[in-house]
Amino acid sequence: MNLVSNPEIAPLLVRGANGRIHMPKPTANTLLKLLSTYVLAAFLCGGANTARAETLRLAFSSFSATNAGFLTAIEEKLFERRGIDLTHVYIASSAVVLPAVLTREVDFATLSGETVARAYHQGAKSLAIVGTQLDKFTFSLYTKPEIKTPQDLRGKILGVSRFGGSLDIALRYGLQQVGLDPKRDNITLVQAGGMPEIMAGLTAGKLDGAMLLSVYAFRGKELGYRELLDLGALDVSFPQGVTLTTREFLRDKRDLAKRFMAAYLDGLELFFKNPRVGKKALAKFTGVKEERFLDADYAQYTEKYLNKSMTTEPRMFSIVFDRIGVAPGDEREKLFKGLVDNSVLAEARTLRAPASR
Repeated sequence: MNLVSNPEIAPLLVRGANGRIHMPKPTANTLLKLLSTYVLAAFLCGGANTARAETLRLAFSSFSATNAGFLTAIEEKLFERRGIDLTHVYIASSAVVLPAVLTREVDFATLSGETVARAYHQGAKSLAIVGTQLDKFTFSLYTKPEIKTPQDLRGKILGVSRFGGSLDIALRYGLQQVGLDPKRDNITLVQAGGMPEIMAGLTAGKLDGAMLLSVYAFRGKELGYRELLDLGALDVSFPQGVTLTTREFLRDKRDLAKRFMAAYLDGLELFFKNPRVGKKALAKFTGVKEERFLDADYAQYTEKYLNKSMTTEPRMFSIVFDRIGVAPGDEREKLFKGLVDNSVLAEARTLRAPASR
């Protein structure tokens, strides 16, 4: 503590002939002022030490622009500003991430909304979707140049991350749209790992085609692979990327969940406002350093794909409910209301309101 600069204590000090600052024999009033100053300092220091950040565990099913808000928030330490000590882990498939949420190994996860809806419909009623980062397909099927039409896919080997994951779901939906069925048309789907591993399998010739997204799709195109199916061009609503937690976490740690979502919104806003910062985060987490790929990826996701509101709406699950056999009407409404909780997001917006003005 610097007593000389303290407005309460400085008037009590004198400078001696030797130039040293000292305090004459203190009076009772002087001692009272000194004591109050030290008590205040101890309180402030103690408060700083006790206001420790709360730990939170987040799992990603992919490191891509789908999760741009989270990646930017991590890179720029925005979670720390919200009092959160965030631990993040990469688990390369929605199908593998989901059990980690159910067993409470992680607190939040980003993954495909269809994977979550299927699990909820089958009885996993503790799940809660608290936001949707992407409400449309962004995947494309890239194949060897000699595969020129969808019909040429018969007898070929195509790569996805894991069966039941978002790449697998998107590929099967895309094949259905062009009249193909993997079993009937002898199309072999293989589990090839995460996006880096899928790219490696494609370039090594082990795969005839694969579902790619984000910077990996731009790289595939530059390497000469053919974009055979662009699911983004279908312009249909689909919860490709959602943020998931459990009802128990929302009940027990509501304030932490609210601050977590506020930090995401902080990151998303920064990603949109500052291309340099956003591309830096993408480069770090995807491992792609080429500026041309990062520029194209940033432009595509800010202009076409990212759901700025993060709100989850019933229309986003229409195709999902069709695919998992939920009848239109009351049954769908009940399932949606049970699975989706937009209230935490609303509270996060309120929390951010003073800083956003």
